[in-house]
Amino acid sequence: MSPGRTPERARLRRTRLALWLAVAAAVVVIAINEIGHARATQTLQTLSERFERRLIVTRLWRQMLEAESGQRGFLLTGRDSYLQPYRAALLEMEDSMHRLQSLHRDERQLAPQILSIEETTRQKMAELATTIELYLDGRNEQWHELMMSDI
Repeated sequence: MSPGRTPERARLRRTRLALWLAVAAAVVVIAINEIGHARATQTLQTLSERFERRLIVTRLWRQMLEAESGQRGFLLTGRDSYLQPYRAALLEMEDSMHRLQSLHRDERQLAPQILSIEETTRQKMAELATTIELYLDGRNEQWHELMMSDI
């Protein structure tokens, strides 16, 4: 062996190299872990937004059924008490549509679907309101024809 190269020095060099390799490996593992965490967080956020959208659409559908039920109860009985659930459902439907729109501001691919849901909802609300107006005006034949038309 050469005088400057003792087994301790060689071992020390290997130890330093091993230390640097261990640090580099740790940095790589941490980076991979952080990337995986970021992806998992994004996936959870996406799933949460999808669930929220489905929940709002389901609520909107339920509110539409409640409005229609109140409208029909009023038309069948003439009792104003049926208009209260009808009016409450209309207000809730407006709120649901605003919430649905706010969830989709950044998602252009869903805009046509949201527009379709909004348009269909507004058409149904207009039909419900028209039948009630016709009833209140005493135009029984017209509101009855409108309801029977299955629009």
